[in-house]
Amino acid sequence: MEDLVASNVRKAISTLNAANASLGFHLEGLYPAPVFYGSRRKIACVQSDYFGFYVLANAIRSILRCVNFVVASRATLESRLLAPSVALSYTAAFHGLMAHLALEGRSYFECFNWAEKQADDSLKQSDRPHEMPIVVGVLKRNNMWNFECRSRSHKVRWRELLQLFAKPSYEIPKYYHELFEYMFAGRLKGMGTSFLKEYLLHPELRESYKVKLEDAKEEFIDRIAEVRHRALYGAAGEDPGVVTALWNRDVTSSSGIERQAVSFYSFSESMLDHVSSDLVELLSATNPIASVRKALCGCIYIQWFDSPLTEDVPRETFESRVRWIKKWLNIGLKSNNR
Repeated sequence: MEDLVASNVRKAISTLNAANASLGFHLEGLYPAPVFYGSRRKIACVQSDYFGFYVLANAIRSILRCVNFVVASRATLESRLLAPSVALSYTAAFHGLMAHLALEGRSYFECFNWAEKQADDSLKQSDRPHEMPIVVGVLKRNNMWNFECRSRSHKVRWRELLQLFAKPSYEIPKYYHELFEYMFAGRLKGMGTSFLKEYLLHPELRESYKVKLEDAKEEFIDRIAEVRHRALYGAAGEDPGVVTALWNRDVTSSSGIERQAVSFYSFSESMLDHVSSDLVELLSATNPIASVRKALCGCIYIQWFDSPLTEDVPRETFESRVRWIKKWLNIGLKSNNR
């Protein structure tokens, strides 16, 4: 988690606490979703002074959405429904990605409001422009949010990771390396007769000849996004290496046929573990008053989704974290239904 994001979120909550803010339907106040205005090239936000509040809501919403897909992926994997398991793992990872990007200062908003400035500088709600399906808030080094338009493309969202991977201070999580090792197993850095001769003559150096994540970041990220389409519409959940072996009439067996499903399940589970840990750390240092906490719940659930089945989460460590996040939301509220 980016320290600057944590600081910005806490500042936003403090600003709202001081104003004794509560959720309302006045465009220039604490609205259920952020209100943007301007043009595609220059987007502004009415709530820019406390935009971190919406970023926090985004991160919590994404983590809670992630839970049931991890649970469902495990259930389908255990039933050897491989393509559905891969698709569900991908979806879990996608929600985890949205939470992770938000906590790293790159927060995606599909649900937002659009307004137009009038002659007297007042704002009037209007339909969002068709060419602006998604707005991303990007936190800059000056602790100010910039707002940019994005498409709905999954590849575009996964490619946001390349911005993070390029930062010297950013340590790529272990689960990305593990997924890469599965997806790029056997890929070498070179080709040709001379390279293969060198590779065969020096077995002690073979590990250094293997392609690493840092060598193929763009291809790796794109291949993650492409898995969704193959699993959902091609019903392809078996390990591609096994399929290739069958076509080549190589000796193979059913053992290992589920490696793709296992690898993507492990990837999504580890992402939930990692991002829920970061979120608990942030929430532990954040103390909104009751009205602000209630407003946060309103923003999270304005796009309704199933209640996360935390009791079915496979690992006790992040089961307790997700339970803690739900309990944190309910502190100071009259209703504990969620």
